[in-house]
Amino acid sequence: MTTATANTEPFIPNNHYYQDNTNDYYNDNDDDLILENEDPLAFQENNNYYNNNHTSTTTINNHKNTMNLQNQHAIQQIIKNTEQAMVLQYNSKIGIKNLTWLKFKKRILNINKWSKLIFIIVIILILNILISGITCIIFNFEIIESKAIYFLCGLYLFSLFPLLYFTLSAIYMENEFQLFSFLIQLLWVCVCDIFILYPIISLLVIYENNETIQKYKFIIIFLIIIPSLIIFLIFIFILIIIIPVFRSFGWKIYRKVGSSPELVSIYRIYSIFKSLIQVDLMYLTCLYVMSLSWLKFDMSPWSQIVLSIGYLISIIFTYFSLFYAVRKEIYLLQILYILFNFILPGYLIYKVIEAYLNTKRRIEEDILLTNEEILTIMTIITTVTILIRFITIIFSILVTINFRKGLKSIFEKYDKKRFYEKYFENVESVVEMNHLEMSNEIVLK
Repeated sequence: MTTATANTEPFIPNNHYYQDNTNDYYNDNDDDLILENEDPLAFQENNNYYNNNHTSTTTINNHKNTMNLQNQHAIQQIIKNTEQAMVLQYNSKIGIKNLTWLKFKKRILNINKWSKLIFIIVIILILNILISGITCIIFNFEIIESKAIYFLCGLYLFSLFPLLYFTLSAIYMENEFQLFSFLIQLLWVCVCDIFILYPIISLLVIYENNETIQKYKFIIIFLIIIPSLIIFLIFIFILIIIIPVFRSFGWKIYRKVGSSPELVSIYRIYSIFKSLIQVDLMYLTCLYVMSLSWLKFDMSPWSQIVLSIGYLISIIFTYFSLFYAVRKEIYLLQILYILFNFILPGYLIYKVIEAYLNTKRRIEEDILLTNEEILTIMTIITTVTILIRFITIIFSILVTINFRKGLKSIFEKYDKKRFYEKYFENVESVVEMNHLEMSNEIVLK
């Protein structure tokens, strides 16, 4: 037991605590009990010293707790704002639409002058196709009533949609491979134009003395023949300016893939394959409609139904190959797609050859065109379709060979980049709209 006096230095307790009920200290080191009545002055000094230190420690702890609470509150507020932004990005349609419109407007303004010139020329081309095609259908309905003319005019007008799609895709996305698809489609438009001009001019020559034909002669010349000739002139002009347009394209692939020559080469093959698939689908549709229009089948209408099912399956296989098998690098699905590509064209080729061998039995007769002329048109369409199909098969094999060489990683990185860009752009648009609404409320108040 130790006793402190008034003249001694104040005792600083170590590892102790004060008990309010008994008014004593307990020392953990020596287990001694210091009673208050032994020396009141020393006890008071020790008690004051302890209280001061305890108050300072308490203040520091309270400050730390306050800072922690503030940090937690700030974190909770950030989480709350983020959750609100994630919810409001679906509810605040005005902000997202404005952002989409601004992004679209920015891209349109960045289109170079050569691309704008191509677009204007294509609009003029489309107007001429509409004028000549619709006039030809009306003229055929009123005068000739030829099934072959209906088919050819339908083929002619149908070519507008792929042409417009390839034009917009090439210009807006700066895709040089879609530009080649555009040229192929433009060439096809000229071929369809020849299909239209040949029977119309033949009609004017054969029925030169016919009063009904002579009555519509100027309409035929100004609304069918002249627009068709303008289309040929536009085709020649586009061939001249296509080189500077092509040179202005191609930089976007480096922003998507990077500067690696191997990856750029692999992605170029995929881009060519993607463009060829679209062209192939267009020609396959033409061949399919032509077969239904001009060919006679033994088991009609079951043959037409089976042919239609095969056409739909071909479209489904194409979709899974382009957007699933290639992107995920699935060998089995891609090989099945390549093998299936031989079935439908092979069957249609067989039917065309059979039509040559037995023309009267297999070809639907027409008022204006002879069976030989119909066979010639069928041969041209079939030959072009087969050529495009085999080129597509070659590039599909090249794409399959490039599996496990980095193509899948390109799609994964690009998809993640597009997702995050779209997400953060939507969140920013919502935040901007919220600030705008708050400022408007303040002004109104």
